Amino acid sequence: MVNSIERIDLYLDKETQDRHLDICFRLPLIGDGIEYVDAKDKTKGYDLVEGDKTGKVVLSKSLVDEKNKNKRLLGRQTQNLKKKQSISNELST
Repeated sequence: MVNSIERIDLYLDKETQDRHLDICFRLPLIGDGIEYVDAKDKTKGYDLVEGDKTGKVVLSKSLVDEKNKNKRLLGRQTQNLKKKQSISNELST
């Protein structure tokens, strides 16, 4: 899949603080597929539907903030657990 990617563009919308991610493929892979000539009788054949070369994803500021908040909480919990273990080890020796 890595060889299929031409480039990845990432930019920040300064007004909304949303992150925009554009993945540009070498081939039109986004939304490609087949469309049956007759959906009830698939033996009649199909047409190829060409896709787009670019997939776009928008990460909203609120989503990024929530993920960062969760990472900070997890980091604090890990630090507190290490402190407790360290104190426990000191008391047991």
